[in-house]
Amino acid sequence: MTNDREAAYCEAVFTYRLGKGFITSSDALWMACNILEHHQNIAKALVTRFPYIIVDEAQDNSELHFEFFKLLKAAGLRNLEFVGDICQSIYGFNSAKPELLQALMAEEGWNVLPMSECRRSNQRIIDLYSKLKSSDVPAITSHGVEDKGIPIIVYKYDDGNVRDIIQDFYQVCEANGLSNRIILARGVNKCKKLAGVKDVDFRYWKSEEPYMLIDAVFAFEAEDMDCAFRKVRMVLSGLIVGDNPEERRKFIYEIEHDIEWNARIFGFLKQIPSFSLSFKEWTEQICALLKEYWALDNNPSFVPYQRKTGYRMREMADVPVERFHQSKDKGSDYHKSIDTIHAVKGATLDAVLLFLSSDSRGQNISLNDFPQDPIRVMSEGQRMIYVACSRATQFLALAIPKSTSDEVIRRTLTGVDIDIRCINLQGELMFTD
Repeated sequence: MTNDREAAYCEAVFTYRLGKGFITSSDALWMACNILEHHQNIAKALVTRFPYIIVDEAQDNSELHFEFFKLLKAAGLRNLEFVGDICQSIYGFNSAKPELLQALMAEEGWNVLPMSECRRSNQRIIDLYSKLKSSDVPAITSHGVEDKGIPIIVYKYDDGNVRDIIQDFYQVCEANGLSNRIILARGVNKCKKLAGVKDVDFRYWKSEEPYMLIDAVFAFEAEDMDCAFRKVRMVLSGLIVGDNPEERRKFIYEIEHDIEWNARIFGFLKQIPSFSLSFKEWTEQICALLKEYWALDNNPSFVPYQRKTGYRMREMADVPVERFHQSKDKGSDYHKSIDTIHAVKGATLDAVLLFLSSDSRGQNISLNDFPQDPIRVMSEGQRMIYVACSRATQFLALAIPKSTSDEVIRRTLTGVDIDIRCINLQGELMFTD
């Protein structure tokens, strides 16, 4: 950092957090690096105690992580091994820098041992997702995986035939005895639509508090503690202090770095009711939990809308919350069948159906992410598709917008044997050569 004002601001924020006894994981890592750099006796003691270090999932290391191990190496670390796949880094939002691991592979003094055998996918699936990989990665071959010969299918979808495509995918799985299957997409809203939610912006309650609590649960599950705790504090400020904006800001400021408050918030997040409950049941249980857990004088009231265009709100009271908000429950049918790519990182599945968008703008991933020429540095979108496709053992299917021509699909996936299927509104299959 070269900007003096930015440096001064960062120092002030760090000093404030340190004074309150509250630091982030990045703060802790920076402090560790600072200690190793300025206290060589500690660095040497560590490498004496741990002369051999193996770092798994190294593609997801941040710049600070690599600096930490660099300092240990300078202190005399005898053996340092990084194990990782630069094609599978999808945590850029968490400061992952796969390009740093890739740069190490080209430096002198490192022994690079490529692991080019894949024990998860058959060769045809490998050939498809290998079109996305970095040219620094050697060719991948399938090892010890029986190929059942199920074709790679490319479905062409629009708003009218998504359910038919999913049904056909399930039928192929059942015909081949593939019980461990999943449908993937990038982003929660895309998953909601695939689960049959026509209105991803549907609002059952009038107040913001229940939505903030739901968001807090998702953030907590994703280990984004800052966001999760912030959402809960906002809810508590209204329930405990009232509607006065200044009083609410003061309350949040006072508890933000209080260890006891944060410990209680952590415990509260773990007790939030299941989203498999109906809207009515969830409302009753979360309000009761809030009153009891936080010893509130009055029972909170999350009032639903009485009328919503296109909905019968009395009937909506009996609909599971997870139909409109992604389920956090591992046993939920919704959670098991449709999920985000991040949620299945590291998993092995019999079959995968991946929905792609029409373009790669913003957070979208699409057929456009497949390069026509060899690439050395992969984009995060390319790594996302790579991770999704490489989960499949026997059956891989892609769903691509119907507006994409067969010619473009075959040109993009040239060299890969695919079946292109278009299912019309009556559920009839049409195959294209």
